[in-house]
Amino acid sequence: MLNKILVVATKPSSGKELVSKANELAAQTVLVTCVEGLTGTDVVYTFSDKESVVTKLKAIADLAAELQPELVLCEANRGGRLVAGYVAAVLKTCPLPESLSIEVGDGKVTATRMVHGGGAIMTETVPFPVVAAVGEGLFEVAEGGKASEVKELGGAVEGVELLDVKIADVVAKNLPGAKKVVGVGRGLGSADNLPMVDKFASLIGAEVGCTRPAAEEENWFPRSDYIGVSGLMLKPPFYFAMGISGAVQHMVGVDASGVIFALSGYLFLLRFHSEEMRRAIPYVVADGIFFLGLIWIALGYTGILDFVAGPVGNTAHLSGLIFGLLCGIPEIITRKRGENTEGGAEE
Repeated sequence: MLNKILVVATKPSSGKELVSKANELAAQTVLVTCVEGLTGTDVVYTFSDKESVVTKLKAIADLAAELQPELVLCEANRGGRLVAGYVAAVLKTCPLPESLSIEVGDGKVTATRMVHGGGAIMTETVPFPVVAAVGEGLFEVAEGGKASEVKELGGAVEGVELLDVKIADVVAKNLPGAKKVVGVGRGLGSADNLPMVDKFASLIGAEVGCTRPAAEEENWFPRSDYIGVSGLMLKPPFYFAMGISGAVQHMVGVDASGVIFALSGYLFLLRFHSEEMRRAIPYVVADGIFFLGLIWIALGYTGILDFVAGPVGNTAHLSGLIFGLLCGIPEIITRKRGENTEGGAEE
């Protein structure tokens, strides 16, 4: 267990995750936050939520220099990455952005993180001190926490002045904790179609997220709803995509590989139903992807892919494929019965 971890958080949901992980890894934990009521560490340094984290960079860095923590955990958003880079420079180390996992042992930290725009996963082992920016939705939130001593974080960055604060009109969401998520891309065509999406999400009890272009280029959603490499990292059991191309930068944010294998198995079985279904589902889509999936799973269990693409979710892939096949069996039986019934009626 580490001696000391410093956590910097400006959002309630991600702050709770980072605090829980810090308490799991270290004997002493310190939190810097502007979130009212966020506690759980030994000491909490607070500043006003009306102040930008930019104005507190020097104060946070000075605190890190004073505490000398082995690990600093920040959020993987714009403010968090800025803090991570500034604090890392003060501690004379390099930040680890977009970290997917954090493991501690033998005086070092082993972290997995996305590189090449989300196209690959790198595993790095680095000595203390370590500064990591961690995506939301990766750590479990533990119940309870420590009784905190609350202090005020003073200081400000010279030459930076906060001129105004505007409160955004944003609907509160809990995408990291959602069991069902509907993802929207700019392939939806127009913001006029968003009410249809909201209605569908409401019917199935889902939260609505989006791709980066839908948030930053089309301005259909706030940036806090963006799912992907530099946004939210989700693991929902159910993910429904609308108007999304499936670019790796987005798909890594939903951990949807098991769902893709399930769909492959389902389509493979449906082609056995009738000639009509075989025409509707091309061979390359159903059979081709299915057999490629089997080869991928087999290679995954040999460990070969770990050297090429990083850790591979073999269990999720195999479970998804089996689930898709099982879902296809009753579908075929139902369709066959319907055909037999219609045939008997005609006779």
